[in-house]
Amino acid sequence: MNKKQKKVLIRIIIAFVLLVLLRFLPVDGYLRMALYMVPYLVIGYDILKKALKGIRNRQGFDENMYLDPATRTKVEETGGANFIFITKDGKVVTPKSDSILPSITRRSLVYVAKEYLGLEVEEREVLFDEVKDFAECGLCGTAAVISPVGKIYDHGNEICFPSGMEKMGPVIQKLYDTLTGIQMGHIEAPEGWIKVIK
Repeated sequence: MNKKQKKVLIRIIIAFVLLVLLRFLPVDGYLRMALYMVPYLVIGYDILKKALKGIRNRQGFDENMYLDPATRTKVEETGGANFIFITKDGKVVTPKSDSILPSITRRSLVYVAKEYLGLEVEEREVLFDEVKDFAECGLCGTAAVISPVGKIYDHGNEICFPSGMEKMGPVIQKLYDTLTGIQMGHIEAPEGWIKVIK
């Protein structure tokens, strides 16, 4: 066994030990860190998330949708972004849970929706069963701001968001344009959002 093979074997053993010690919960064939797990061992979880990314990509998917670890019925987040949904009547809905990592981008989009666009916003539990009823779906995070979601696959069933197949839906586009306008200085920013570095 050469050095490279030994390193790979050691990583596999470490990942397996962390998996057993951290008691990961299965969520539709994937793994999810539960609320009661030790926060400082998130590094081991991150290693497993990277392994899942490879599996997901080989199956032709761009991202994983994580459900809550307790009931596996509520939408939480993806491996690298938060969900944002738009109802048929233009309301912005974002999942709320103690196990979702706080997102500055999500928080900024909620503020923009309320204060700049006058949209109604709900931060609440989002049942997976209601995802099919939303008009638009997006993933928000630092790098992309918002990326549209066109389809969600659920064990052979497709949930389609026609507005996200080719481009952003109209409400998600307004949110994107407003937030990036603030970031670029084209739209006046809320107090304290922009700092000039000299």
